[in-house]
Amino acid sequence: MKLRKLLLGGAILGCLTLDTFAQTITARVTGTVSDLTSAVVPNANVTATTIGTGHFVKEHAALPQK
Repeated sequence: MKLRKLLLGGAILGCLTLDTFAQTITARVTGTVSDLTSAVVPNANVTATTIGTGHFVKEHAALPQK
């Protein structure tokens, strides 16, 4: 009986922890910032905004090191 309760408690705890990991969202934005003439804009400032929440992240887009 003790083993059954222990296993049941472990299974419930395992299900609860799986739910918390399912809420993690990550993303990556890659590309080139260019102007209307298709020239590369060096050292551009880029802002990515989540429309639903209004959360935003600002980054400085530097040229890649060669």
